[in-house]
Amino acid sequence: AFVDCGGNGTCIETADKDAVCLCDAGYYATTTDPTYCLKYTESNPCESVTCSGHGACLFDYETRTAQCACESGYNNSANSADCAADTDYCDGIDCSGHGTCIHTADKAVCMCESGYSATTSDPTHCVQQDNPCDGKTCSGHGACLIEYPDTTMCACEKGYSHSPSDDMQCIYNCTGIDCSGHGTCRIHSITGAAVCDCSTNYVNDPTDSLLCVFDPCHDIDCSGNGTCSLDGIAPVCNCNDGYFNTLPTECTELKDENHNNMIDFYETADKQGESCRKYADCDTSENAGDGFCDSFIGYKCSTKCTDDRQCVAGFICRSDGRCAAEAFETKWVILEANTELALPIRFTPPNPTNCSLTVDWGDGSEIETKTECDNAFVTHTYETPGDYAIRAKGDYMYFDCNSFRNIVYSIVV
Repeated sequence: AFVDCGGNGTCIETADKDAVCLCDAGYYATTTDPTYCLKYTESNPCESVTCSGHGACLFDYETRTAQCACESGYNNSANSADCAADTDYCDGIDCSGHGTCIHTADKAVCMCESGYSATTSDPTHCVQQDNPCDGKTCSGHGACLIEYPDTTMCACEKGYSHSPSDDMQCIYNCTGIDCSGHGTCRIHSITGAAVCDCSTNYVNDPTDSLLCVFDPCHDIDCSGNGTCSLDGIAPVCNCNDGYFNTLPTECTELKDENHNNMIDFYETADKQGESCRKYADCDTSENAGDGFCDSFIGYKCSTKCTDDRQCVAGFICRSDGRCAAEAFETKWVILEANTELALPIRFTPPNPTNCSLTVDWGDGSEIETKTECDNAFVTHTYETPGDYAIRAKGDYMYFDCNSFRNIVYSIVV
């Protein structure tokens, strides 16, 4: 079937002949659904992963890490977030002119001609000697090696392993594997291990990749506003822009029509949106404590938040039930080079016992953390004149507008 990556990427073929999407910037594919590009709303672990230009980065929901699906001739065995060229273990090995080099899963061994043999300690040379390997073919899929003094073993080629009942037989790794009757077994091009490609509406069991189980996402449409994928064994919806998870498998439109920074879905106060003059006007006996009179939106009744998730992006639920900005942002104009700026933030009440303040100075420097409760201003030196947005987060703090100490910068709040 044609793979269009949701219109946000390019389809490539991996070494295992699988289709995966090389997604555009700001989009990602997952290991559970590598043929569709989703828009990322958080920090994207694939954003800086290029797979050395020889693969597509996929997001693994279970480990929350970036993993490369490499194109033919490359593999990620040394580093899951990179693609390196496949190693040709047989390059330059001629088996002393008396055999044929074959690949096992991780090395080269010689399949020697009659009258010659190789040893487990030196499997890439064929030497003439009385050969206990004569007549031992390893089922035609491996090389017989001598383990001194006179025992033998089979080094099976990639895609084959020792028989459980006879280690001098090499059997196909897919032998006896039916993928629960809902898929097809194939051999992994790098490891030689058996892999199940599951049928439509089935996925690999997260506890046993050789089993195909019914896909929990098969009938979940995310309310038509997202894409379902598996988080471990649980289905979860990755919602489109402008939608959020009210339940793990539902996507609800993110609206704030009351302009109080709270998602409308959670607005449950009895008199929500009605005009008011005091708290008591909104705090009804039926739902005592749920509502308050919100002066920020023109004295109208609002619902008190109880959880950060009820607030729109960039806002948190304050202890008084109001959704407030998670960071206090000010914009500063630095007029001269090497200017020291003293950020006029104080703690309230004066000298509390538990203090926390982090400052992003907006110039690419490390975020500064202050835990001392001495009310001394935090300072920072700007090497270059320009406009800078400073974001401060903390508990029990306020902006002291009466304490500017420099005259070489201006502020726009």
